[in-house]
Amino acid sequence: MIRRLEVDAFPWIGGRPIGEITAPELLAMLRRIESRGALNTAHRVHQNCGQVLRYAIATGRAQRDPSADLRGALPPANRKHYPTITDPKAIGELLRAIDGYSGTYSTRYALRLAPCCL
Repeated sequence: MIRRLEVDAFPWIGGRPIGEITAPELLAMLRRIESRGALNTAHRVHQNCGQVLRYAIATGRAQRDPSADLRGALPPANRKHYPTITDPKAIGELLRAIDGYSGTYSTRYALRLAPCCL
């Protein structure tokens, strides 16, 4: 989170007093991130800035959180859905392949636990 703020937020708003940061300034910063095609990062920076601003309010460093005004300003992040195996024979093959995996201890047991979590 710190690295994301150092790269994407601090160069634009890092030198400003936190109580003087406005919603248009935050939006301009988020649009820069969005313009380079990093929409997920823009959403995360927005969330992180909101967390910092809420902390500033709680500690008396700011009066309000301008990031709340930007809710819905960014297009939704693209989500990729992964297909699942529904054929019982294919599920059996997958479970046998997991059982036969001979890699590292932690990976082997993580693979064995994965079907239990679904």
